[in-house]
Amino acid sequence: MKNLFPTIRKTGEISCAICLVFSLLSLADNAQGQDLHSGDIELQVAGGQIVTNRQIYAAELGEIIPNEVDEPGFDSFAETFSPGSKIRFSMLDSLREWNGADFETIAEETMSMSFGRSLGPVTTPQQPGVVAGFELPTSSDGAWHRHYDFVLSAPASTGIYLLQLELSSSDGLVDATDPFFIVFNQNDTQLNHGAAIEYAELQIDTGMPGDFNQDNFVDAADYTLWQDNRGLDIAILGGNASPGPVVSNADYAIWKQFFQTLETENVSTHSVPEPNSLLTALTGLLLLATGHPQGRSRRRRMMIT
Repeated sequence: MKNLFPTIRKTGEISCAICLVFSLLSLADNAQGQDLHSGDIELQVAGGQIVTNRQIYAAELGEIIPNEVDEPGFDSFAETFSPGSKIRFSMLDSLREWNGADFETIAEETMSMSFGRSLGPVTTPQQPGVVAGFELPTSSDGAWHRHYDFVLSAPASTGIYLLQLELSSSDGLVDATDPFFIVFNQNDTQLNHGAAIEYAELQIDTGMPGDFNQDNFVDAADYTLWQDNRGLDIAILGGNASPGPVVSNADYAIWKQFFQTLETENVSTHSVPEPNSLLTALTGLLLLATGHPQGRSRRRRMMIT
């Protein structure tokens, strides 16, 4: 089973030094004044391409308004995009319905996306094809935080539905995302929703961006592999890096996007600082505290939850 959904795996004992690491990371984050909204689709630009933090997302229709939901949203840090650039979504296929075995069935329903009362709705095609959506501008600091309204059309039957999307930028130097998917639950059981997500996970060949040593974890060992091979052939990073010919800072950006620190009691997940600065010092503290020479007490694992 391919691993796509992120969770945190805790290993080893947590020492005072590790607590210090997280405290310092927290101070660094607070200084930046940036915090992405939990549950949103997180966006980054790495290797000249928009990158999503996962490829499959789950959503529940009708929790507030019948047949409708505005989650997941989309969020990014400041300076992710060029200020004034615009982000457009595209629907890459008809709406698909889970038939208990696969998503081969084209749904009788359609899914529409709109933004407030001014833009949309844009609706999935009845036959397989691409439908371009509308653009929404980035903020003046280059961040992009948006929530579309997703609405399932009549008859809005009970079931599980699959929507395939892509995001692109008006900035000609930035490529579109790889396709990503939202699996919507319309009044069906969590068991069926989970089975549909698991099927999608098995069908989609994604790899794990940032997992340069291909051990199913994005951790300090991958950072070390990147640092030790800058300027060398990109093949050393196992296909989970940027499309460039050599190991570069674009690969660090991918690793940073998919790396999460170990979560402990009363300590939130934090972003990591830039290479050769605070990260170097904190990684050293962590390794000394845990006695793990490859830093494997910090892991982000992708798996079904």
